[in-house]
Amino acid sequence: MATPYTICGASNATPATSVTIVVATATTAGDQILVGVSAPSAPVNPATITVTDDSTGNNYIFSSQSGTVFVFMSTGATTALTTSNHITVTFGASSTYAVVAVGCSSILYQTVDTQATGTGTSTAPSAQSPGTSYWTETAFALLWNNSTSGPSAWGGGYTKITGAANASGQGVAATGNIEWASRSTDATFNSTGPLPSATTTNVAWKMISIVMPNQMWTPGTIPALNAIPAGNMVQPADMNSMSLVAAFLLNKPIARIQDFVGSQTIDAEGQYVTFSQATMDTDDMWSPNLDKARLTINTPGFYKLRYGIVNNGISFNAWVSGTGGPNNPQPGNVVAEWGCFGEDFAGGTMGAGGASGLWPFYLYQGDYLRIFAQNQGASMQTAITDSGSFFSLEWVGF
Repeated sequence: MATPYTICGASNATPATSVTIVVATATTAGDQILVGVSAPSAPVNPATITVTDDSTGNNYIFSSQSGTVFVFMSTGATTALTTSNHITVTFGASSTYAVVAVGCSSILYQTVDTQATGTGTSTAPSAQSPGTSYWTETAFALLWNNSTSGPSAWGGGYTKITGAANASGQGVAATGNIEWASRSTDATFNSTGPLPSATTTNVAWKMISIVMPNQMWTPGTIPALNAIPAGNMVQPADMNSMSLVAAFLLNKPIARIQDFVGSQTIDAEGQYVTFSQATMDTDDMWSPNLDKARLTINTPGFYKLRYGIVNNGISFNAWVSGTGGPNNPQPGNVVAEWGCFGEDFAGGTMGAGGASGLWPFYLYQGDYLRIFAQNQGASMQTAITDSGSFFSLEWVGF
């Protein structure tokens, strides 16, 4: 499982327009970096806050928000940070602040998904929505409150992330405390959320998951075997190439996204169906911050698809819409295949339909597929009845 650690942290009750924090714990190249920012006085707009570091090429984007607390994530394979480096957060306006950056090793970069949020004032705050952590994921929880220190311990299988810059007690009353915790288990967590074992005030949390794929190759590439001429001795590099090919075949690109929220309105004109969570994504195909409806191809080839749409009892039509990306000989070209008719049943309380098969066109890196649906009667809403709507792509060859 992934190993989380604290990189650095700082807080100040005196308003400032930016803060530059010295890295206390060096990172390893490729580690995911998450930065939690509490900025009570800044405008509630993540576009006004930026996170940078003075390494070469690391990029941070906004991931999620609750009130004046923001989460930023690194994208791509990160460059290592040393204890001579700094992380800088710039606010949209002068603000008190608390900032804690954490890293996660043993993973390849993947999209960070908001799983759930919760608020409360006791040892067991109620969660607002469910989230699930699967065996390939490490679940993170960011907790903040208006007291001077966080909970003394965590429940629900979560462990406080500590390090050279302790994630606990980074805030003061005027800034809000920030504390990170993580959980890596084969079990799932449910809507109860992470439970602090000590009473806190005005507590809130946000659950985040980072997919930890089993693969050892670079996403978007297909590893090849080294040529070994007859009579030559097999070298370590040749054995490594065999391992990469085996790892690719055993953990090939596959993604499955599902709607655990429901209630998306689909009218007679039709809309693309959105999804709330990736239950599997070994090749970084789903980017909810970009588009919750699409799966984007990183590894070119032919793909098998599966999808199912569940709604509130309305007949509907649906099909897969494919759009050519920048590497496609016909960029921007849209094709539609694998349509279905969803019929209402169960006394008109539920409608369902779906299809599966091989996408008939070669998919280039950057091509993307979405599910388009339109109702055949009254206003249709997606639902989470039974397993909910889902969409899956699986690489089958090139």
